[in-house]
Formats: sequence, C-alpha cells, structure tokens
Amino acid sequence: IVIHGSVPDDADRFQVDLQCGSSIKPRADVAFHFNPRFKWSGCVVCNTLEREKWGWEEITYEMPFQKGRPFEIVIMILKDKFQVSLGWFLFQLTVLLVEMCGAFSCSVRLLAEQLGW
Repeated sequence: IVIHGSVPDDADRFQVDLQCGSSIKPRADVAFHFNPRFKWSGCVVCNTLEREKWGWEEITYEMPFQKGRPFEIVIMILKDKFQVSLGWFLFQLTVLLVEMCGAFSCSVRLLAEQLGW
C-alpha cells in the first residue's frame, strides 16, 4: 500500500488505519493503526484494536514527518507483521493477521479529513 500526502502546517496528528470491516457499533477491529503525533517532541504510535480494546502501543520518538512537507508511506503486509517504510525510516508491528481479519479482508481506512484532503 502506497500513500502520498502532505502534513498540514496546523496538524496535531494524523492516522492510517487498516480496518477489518466498516462496523461502527461495535467498532470494527483495526489490524494496524499508524499514528504520527506532532505535539511536544513528536512520536509515532503503532497499535491494533481488537474487540474494541487497544493493544500494546509501540512508540518511537523519532519523528520522520514534518509539518508542511509531503510524504510517502509504504505499508507492506508480510506473513506475520506490518512493515512501514518512509524512505530511510522503517517501522514494524507484529500482528497475527489471520486471527484478526484474514489476509484478504482488511480494508484501508485513511482519515483523510485529518490530512486536509
């Protein structure tokens, strides 16, 4: 999955969710949650949501995004994990894909309104 965009100058955060279905109540599982946050020193949070409960957050305090700058996110769905590449920056989150939603039933839900699209 390749996503091109740019971060608005006034953004506090944005997120990319690989969501299993479209249910609102109960909320659909999120196999992969990728969430750059710009407040304070900045960080990127990766996580999963299963049965309306967030899993353990994986946080990196290196911020590969800059406000007002374009970006390219490449998400690779591997056998046992998600791998995100941002040029020189690499994230990995280990998730049991089959247990959550199956390798072929995940849909991409990008919160584009947070990116100003």
